[in-house]
Amino acid sequence: MDRFLYKSKVMGLLLVIFLLATNIEVLRACPSGCACGKYGNSPYVNCERRNLLEFPENVSPNAQILRFRQNKITRLPKNFQNLVPNVTTLSIEKNSIESLPDGIFSNLRKLHEVFISYNKIKFIGKRLFANSASKPGSEVRFYLEGNQLESIANEVFKDCSAKFFVNWKSNRIKTISQGVFAGAEGIHDLNLENNRIESLPSGAFKDLSKMFHLGLGNNSLSKITSGTFQGLHRLEMLTLQKNRISTLPPEIFKDLGLVKEINLESNLFTELPADAIRVLRNFSRVKLKNNPIKCTCELMRQLSDTAVRSKIADLSQIQCTNLNKTVEEAMRDVNCVAEATPSTPTTATTEPAIVATSKNVANAVLDATSSSTDADDVYDVYTKKNPEDDSSKSRTPLPLIIGVAIGSFIVVVVIILFIYLYRRPIARRAVSSMSLPRKKHKHESKNSVSYQRPPPNDYSNDYNI
Repeated sequence: MDRFLYKSKVMGLLLVIFLLATNIEVLRACPSGCACGKYGNSPYVNCERRNLLEFPENVSPNAQILRFRQNKITRLPKNFQNLVPNVTTLSIEKNSIESLPDGIFSNLRKLHEVFISYNKIKFIGKRLFANSASKPGSEVRFYLEGNQLESIANEVFKDCSAKFFVNWKSNRIKTISQGVFAGAEGIHDLNLENNRIESLPSGAFKDLSKMFHLGLGNNSLSKITSGTFQGLHRLEMLTLQKNRISTLPPEIFKDLGLVKEINLESNLFTELPADAIRVLRNFSRVKLKNNPIKCTCELMRQLSDTAVRSKIADLSQIQCTNLNKTVEEAMRDVNCVAEATPSTPTTATTEPAIVATSKNVANAVLDATSSSTDADDVYDVYTKKNPEDDSSKSRTPLPLIIGVAIGSFIVVVVIILFIYLYRRPIARRAVSSMSLPRKKHKHESKNSVSYQRPPPNDYSNDYNI
């Protein structure tokens, strides 16, 4: 019995030593007020909502998951990569960090998630991730949403081969210099939406040859140059909605050989960017609703080209500003007809028109006027009978037809009810008219029996007379 107790104590002591050996770093180096432990096989440090003013320097170097959300930290220590060399996930949202120094995340070979959104970051330095996440196929998610970012140094992502998913949405970025993404071949997804970007230099994204999504929506872009999207050979989705773009260069999309969707909604296009759309592949789709598009003869001619029309995804939702109909309805209901005759030479004042031939718009005509200084036709709607549709001369309004039909139905119902309710008195009067006493002929004698009218209520012999 004593030997059994002795062995039990020895086994228990060995178990304690083993547990201490495997968790000694976590137990020894846990910041005051924080929770430390293991999540699966990954040591973590949880210091969320602790009112920390600085990043603690006594964090275990073996810690992999760092959670420091909702504190008051104003900066990361310069030796951050030496403090936590094994970090995989850094979550430090909703603090007061103001900048990210050069190379702050460099040499962190296991790093794959940096959530630093909703701070006060105004500047980020060069080569933030140099030599980080160096394993083949590794990914890094860099979320910087909701900061105050205005200035970006060149070569931010240089010397890092990982796949980057970058979210810089909802900042204050006004310009993107040509060298910001130099050497950033690893960026696959770049979200710059909801910023203040006014212009993009030619070749701004030329090194992002592996990127499949670029978000530029809800900015202040008014002009885009021909080489803006140069080198984006693998891009699949491009969002440019809610900007101030009114025209596009003809060759703007020539490098986008794999693009599936281009969102141009809510811009200032008055004409269709047909040349830019025509160069796209057959599987590409463009969205153009909520633009002040004018339905002109030129637009109709452009849409007659299948290479253009088939690539516009929302024709049924694009509203003509000069017509009370969508572009799809205008294509169906109107045709452009030239009014020039051989005897009258075509001049700058010749008025081609869009004549409505559909039954739905039999009286609608678009009158076109052209100027000698402007080759584009401008059209307005006015009321004019269509000479090709004779039915428009004697057309009865639909409400009148419905009213006549309802009135006729009511009259028929009243007649049927009248006949049903008064059928017996009518029959009685009919029989009375048939049974009037007949006159005597001259050859009849006075002793002959005269016709006797039956009693009023006896109808038994009415039909035997």
